[in-house]
Amino acid sequence: MEAGVNGAQPGVIMAAHPVVGLTYRHEYVKGVAEDRGEVFSVRERAEVPFRRFPRALLIKETEGIELSLLDYKFYVRGIGLVLGVEISNGNERSELISFRRGRG
Repeated sequence: MEAGVNGAQPGVIMAAHPVVGLTYRHEYVKGVAEDRGEVFSVRERAEVPFRRFPRALLIKETEGIELSLLDYKFYVRGIGLVLGVEISNGNERSELISFRRGRG
């Protein structure tokens, strides 16, 4: 979806200053795409094959059209997504197994 096309509104992928309870839209086109995120924790632990992270950001993501679609995603500053748990898909997990810092 592109903001401004066919009623699509811009969304937020990641809040610059997340705080517990903050909710936002990832994308929004009424009746087509109504994905939302909610900050659940800013100090959550996440353990994946790559390593253990004592301080991760935990986001609850829902898809507004199909309320049964629910994901929990763990993000770490300087790395990004380290763990994703898809509750609505039988607890499917996506885990970070390696990381190499790019040239910036």
